[in-house]
This record gives sequence, structure tokens and C-alpha cells, in this order.
Amino acid sequence: MMCKGHLFCRHTTNNDNPNYIIQVGNVFGFIISIENVL
Repeated sequence: MMCKGHLFCRHTTNNDNPNYIIQVGNVFGFIISIENVL
């Protein structure tokens, strides 16, 4: 899994965890929302 330097990036061996994928998706959605507001 590639880490792009986000604060929410965690080094974990359980990269296939659905909850982890959802969390990453929420982070990207949050960043996109901020960019849209700005």
C-alpha cells in the first residue's frame, strides 16, 4: 500500500481491512470537500 504522507496514514499489516479502506475514503472525501470550499 502506498502512503502519500497523509496524517491519517498508518503502517499496518492489515491493509485489506474494509474499515481501513472506508476510513481512507472518508479522509479523501474530507480533503476534497475542503478544496471545494476554498
